[in-house]
Amino acid sequence: MVPMSKKKIILFRRLLAASICVVILLLLVLFSRWVVKSARSYLAGAENDIPHYNGQPVSAEIYLNADLDRPAVPWNLMLVSEAYPLADGYVPVLDTISTRWEVDERIAKDAEKMLSDCRAEGLNPIICSAFRSVDKQGELFADHIDRNLADGLADEEAVRSAADIVAVPGASEHHTGLALDIVSYDYQLLDEGQEETPENQWLREHCAEYGFILRYPPGKTEQTGIIYEPWHFRYVGAEAAAEIMEKGITLEEYSNVD
Repeated sequence: MVPMSKKKIILFRRLLAASICVVILLLLVLFSRWVVKSARSYLAGAENDIPHYNGQPVSAEIYLNADLDRPAVPWNLMLVSEAYPLADGYVPVLDTISTRWEVDERIAKDAEKMLSDCRAEGLNPIICSAFRSVDKQGELFADHIDRNLADGLADEEAVRSAADIVAVPGASEHHTGLALDIVSYDYQLLDEGQEETPENQWLREHCAEYGFILRYPPGKTEQTGIIYEPWHFRYVGAEAAAEIMEKGITLEEYSNVD
């Protein structure tokens, strides 16, 4: 017979092996739970990264209009037009430049620097429009319709004519806080004569250095849906601005949208 001491040793080894297996199994269970919990947290975080706008100012790094079949994009490349209206409830966090004009707080320094450097060249650029709320845009649009009706245009024609000049509410880049209308102090008309001013020529040559582009260039109405506007500058960031201005393309073309 096997001595009792040996039986105890064998039993002890078996119990030790069993205990080790139980510990390993327990660790595997805990690890599995941790993996599941981490995965859920990641997914929840990813879901929370998708912006949900409620009309309160937001500085979301990623912009998404859930009503459009468009991927999310960095905030500085958001595309807002009649074809791609502003996401419902989106309002940027604003900062004030040039004592009275509001812009997205993230572009304030670059905008101020661009205007300051332009003035340092002996020029006198002035802002005539910056951030504009959807409600304000509605007032402007309605005002143009009323003018057209007063001129004798039929209802539908009055609306269509107004849309050729003023973006419909929700379709203006000014809602984003990323657009500036800049004119020469000596020539403040919003027409193609603006391109002849030294201020406009300087801005077109240097705007990309500050992250801005000429948003609605000549000959690109088919792409943008907007007539040539030499006064309208839009912030897209230095990298995108350099490529867009160098190639003479639009934000639509840069974003690969029709």
